[in-house]
Amino acid sequence: MTQAAINLEFSDADRDNIEEACQAVEITDNGFFVVRDNNGRVLARFDSAGDLLLTDGELDENATISPNANASEFIIKQGANDYLVMIDAASGNMYIKGNLYEEVTGSWTIPDNSFIIRRADEVPVAVVNSEAFTHPTLGSVPAASLILDGVLVTSQWPQ
Repeated sequence: MTQAAINLEFSDADRDNIEEACQAVEITDNGFFVVRDNNGRVLARFDSAGDLLLTDGELDENATISPNANASEFIIKQGANDYLVMIDAASGNMYIKGNLYEEVTGSWTIPDNSFIIRRADEVPVAVVNSEAFTHPTLGSVPAASLILDGVLVTSQWPQ
């Protein structure tokens, strides 16, 4: 990824940001998409069944997301200042601008420019949609919603 940043003539600061983003995310051999903090602690794990595990925090829906330039955060954004999702490394909390939808299966059209996590067979298991759309069973889905094939499991989930 660093070589790609150099080839695209990014500034040193932009290359550093890209490098940090790449280090914060891991796609494992066993099908997990993992978000870690700077110390390697797992903050979130999406699995191939579409389940999301937040290891220390909770999910805040319909959140106003205001990143802190001095904090360690995983951010999905659209454009310069449209923040869709943020995971705060200090608290482990995940903030989404839209709603959470769980156990959403079947075929549906994903809006362009959405953030998609797919299984090895290319089937989407988690989506953060880039724009509002109408889902065949959910109805109207606001932009920046988190749509999971599986369920959300947090540290507060009943054991």
